Amino acid sequence: MIAEGLLLSTDGEELVDGRPLGHGAAAIKIVLVVKPEAYLWRPNPPISLMRDALNETIAWPIDRLHLLDLPATDESTRKTHRVSF
Repeated sequence: MIAEGLLLSTDGEELVDGRPLGHGAAAIKIVLVVKPEAYLWRPNPPISLMRDALNETIAWPIDRLHLLDLPATDESTRKTHRVSF
């Protein structure tokens, strides 16, 4: 496991760091970093390592996500899911 986060969107049109997610990607808000030296799948300087992504929203491949058992609620109170990868 590299990190845990909140699954915010799988909409390919959703923007993350000013770029559309595209097909097969998800927007994840990082809430726990397990491997701080792991590289991001889609770096956006100055954020290139997982340690830099804590509390940030990043893009990550959907097929690399693992849904955790506990549902979570983000700041806007819309339902979302907690994931690890």
